[in-house]
Amino acid sequence: MNGVGIFDGDILVVDRSIPPREDRVVIAAIDGDLLVKVFREYGDKVYLLAANRGYPTLALSKEREIIFWGAVTTVVHPLTRSLIRKSLINTA
Repeated sequence: MNGVGIFDGDILVVDRSIPPREDRVVIAAIDGDLLVKVFREYGDKVYLLAANRGYPTLALSKEREIIFWGAVTTVVHPLTRSLIRKSLINTA
C-alpha cells in the first residue's frame, strides 16, 4: 500500500464502526485472508484496489466469503535510525 503511505512495519489504526466507502482504505477478510485495500464501487460492482501496482485489483463476488473489519484511520510509521540520519543530513 505504498501508494497511500502505508509501508511494511507500519501500525494501522482501524475504526470498525466505519463502513466501507468509496476510496477508503479498508481491512477486509476474504476467504480467511486479511487484506488492506482501497474500496471502490462502479455501479453495482465492488472492487478492492491495491495501491501498489504489483498486486491485483479484486472484483468482489457473492461466491467469496468477505468480511469488512473496518476502515484505516491512522498510520503510525516507526522511527528508524536511517530516517533520523536522512533528516539530519537534509537540515545541515
